[in-house]
This record gives sequence, C-alpha cells and structure tokens, in this order.
Amino acid sequence: MRLNQYIAHSGACTRRQAGEFVKKGLVKVNGQIETNPSYQVQEEDQVFLKGKAVKVEKKKAYFLFNKPKKVSTSQRKKSGDRKTVAELVRNKVPKDVKPIEEMDSASTGLLILSNDQGLQERLTHSSHQVKMVYQIVLENPIEDKDLENLMKVASQKKSTLIIKGLTYLEDKPKNEVGVDLRSGSDKGLRALFENAGFTVVRIDRVSYGGLTKKDLPRGFVRPLSDKEVIWLKHFL
Repeated sequence: MRLNQYIAHSGACTRRQAGEFVKKGLVKVNGQIETNPSYQVQEEDQVFLKGKAVKVEKKKAYFLFNKPKKVSTSQRKKSGDRKTVAELVRNKVPKDVKPIEEMDSASTGLLILSNDQGLQERLTHSSHQVKMVYQIVLENPIEDKDLENLMKVASQKKSTLIIKGLTYLEDKPKNEVGVDLRSGSDKGLRALFENAGFTVVRIDRVSYGGLTKKDLPRGFVRPLSDKEVIWLKHFL
C-alpha cells in the first residue's frame, strides 16, 4: 500500500493531507524520514506521523464452516497429507482468515473462521465455557451407567473437559449420544470414550455458541451476519 494511502486508511487524515505531510518530512518509516508518498509500506514497517505511530487495522472477518471428514485444520500441509480447511475455503474468505481452533481431521462439524484475535480468545478460553454440542456415534450401544461414569471421569480435576450434559439422542439408537461440552476439544471427547472401552465411529459438532449447521452443507462456508458477530463478541 502506498504511504499516503496507508496513513489515510489509519484515520489520521485525508490522503491528500497525508501526501503533503510526507513531502514536508513529517513522516518516518522505521525511524527514517520518508518524503516519497508512493513508498510501498510493507507489513513489518513502522510508520510515524508527527512522532505518533499510525497503523491500519485489518478488517475483521467472520465465517462459519461445516468441516468434512479427513480435512485438517492445520495451516501447513506436508506432502501426502489430507486436504486442509485453507484449501477448501480458498478464494471464499480473506487470506488471513483461519480456524480459531484445531479440530481433529476425523471429526466433522462447525468451525468458526476469523482473523479476530480477540474473538478467538473469547471463544476458546476455558473460563468462558462456550456451549458446544456434539453428536457422537459409537460402534456399540452404551448404557445409562456408562454415561454416568463418563460424566464422573470428566469431572475429575485432571480432566481437561467440562461437560454439562451427556445424553442419548432422541429417537436414535443407543449408540448415538449428544454432548454439551463447555471446555475441551473433540480429541478430548474421543479419548474419553475410547479410554472407557468404546469405539468412536463419528464425532460431529452440530452447534457452536448457539450457531447451527442449518442451511450449511458439509464443506460449505458462509459469512456470519452482523447480529451473529455481536452475539458471539458481547452477549454469548
């Protein structure tokens, strides 16, 4: 971005004024006076106008993605690795928009994609206990006593999981359960069941902070509405 444009986008002044300030020697880049308004500002550059730092804030973007199975949330892909979320949403979201958390490649369901660090911290910190609803399919049926035992295990101090509810799914076989998870990960849920002797066939996150998969097929992404963003940032 041109230097005069960069200063204007910071909100310090108009582009015309910025150009005049640059020519008058009132702007420094990385400690050196820069008098060329066409100087191309790099990401690592530090720009000062009249001794005060100016910075262009990145435009915040928020998306909801329904992750398919065998897709990695990692930003780095090694040769032979499975597809990544970044590949599936390429040209559909800004380049700096990424999953706010990791999800196991074998798991499916809702992911929030954003470049808002503040929102990421708000949604993922254990103290906020954001409600996440998972549907888990097991190879074999599970009994009531086993559900109770799993809740006890999750409530132990050494557990990284905070579970508010663990129940059978309505009108479904007893090898399908719903989990109201307030802290922890899908990987932790899988370990909880497998350590108790159950084989997990599928883990699907169907709700995240009140957002659902309604009208969002697997592998698709959509922008969050202003109302949804306000809900996640201020009222959730």
